[in-house]
Order: sequence, then structure tokens, then C-alpha cells
Amino acid sequence: MLKFESLDAIAREVEMLARAREIRTLGNWSAGQNLAHVALTMTRSLDGFPGNLPWVVRAMMGLLMKGYVLNKPMVPGFKAPKRAGLSAEAVSTEEGLARMRGALARMKVEPQRAPSPMLGKLSVAVLETLS
Repeated sequence: MLKFESLDAIAREVEMLARAREIRTLGNWSAGQNLAHVALTMTRSLDGFPGNLPWVVRAMMGLLMKGYVLNKPMVPGFKAPKRAGLSAEAVSTEEGLARMRGALARMKVEPQRAPSPMLGKLSVAVLETLS
């Protein structure tokens, strides 16, 4: 299980993956797909996510599940709704690494953060209390 304390720690892990001869994944997605997915989520946390859940659903998720969703591993086989736009397009490891590097670079210099469509606004203070 990975737990990162900073964007720099994530960047170090990404560069370690870039130097690896082989990356073994545990699910159905390739390393490139996983990296591209995380990069997309990071980018959307800056630019905004498509769509939104009704406010009552977001409020319930925030109260009941925020700590669980942010601190527990995803259940294998989890399928995001199609409207989330998180397709499993074929992405090479090199392309996934490039997307992660770009997303990390933006996260370091751009202060804005868009609310999560599922959990609402996540401040750094909230994230620190959940870790």
C-alpha cells in the first residue's frame, strides 16, 4: 500500500517507475492506463470534473464515506459510472508517465482546486485530518 505525504513523494515514485524494467499491475489495467487515470484525476482536480452528483448525494457521501473513500484501497473490480469519463483506453507506459509528469507539474504551481463530484471540496486541512 502506498501513502504519499507530498507531490514530491509522488514524483519520486513516478520516476522510479520510469526506471523500472517491468511494471506488474494487480488489476486489469496496464501501468500506462493506471498512470493516465491518476493524471486525469489530478488534472480534473485543477480544471473541474464533468457532471456532478445531486447535492444530497454529495452531502451524504461527505458525511458517511469521505474517510473511508480516501483512506481505504479501492475494491477490485470497481467500475466508475460511464458519465465519469474514466475510460480504460489503451495507453503506453511512456504516455502514462508523461501525463503524470505533466499533471504533477501543474499541481505544484497552480493553486486552484475543483471540488470532487462525489466528495465536494477537499481542502489540504481536510485531507491531512483523514490521513
